[in-house]
Amino acid sequence: MINPYAVLRVKRDSTKEEIEEAYYRMRRLVSVGTMVSEADLQEAFAILSDPDRRSRADERLRKQAGAVATQAVGQSSTSWFRTRRRR
Repeated sequence: MINPYAVLRVKRDSTKEEIEEAYYRMRRLVSVGTMVSEADLQEAFAILSDPDRRSRADERLRKQAGAVATQAVGQSSTSWFRTRRRR
């Protein structure tokens, strides 16, 4: 699943007008050749244009961020290095 905010390069509190502006700006860039595919761009715009789909995407992104933070709390980078070095 894509992160529609990252694809369109907008903030989470962006208005509908800002999202539309970013969509059209990115569409011009896709034709020039960027790392974003046209399908991802269209999907991101469809998600952020619909309030219901946008709220579900926000909830999914919050859960993903919480899961990553939970995993990071259990182990610091130095403890990982120490355990890997002993083996």
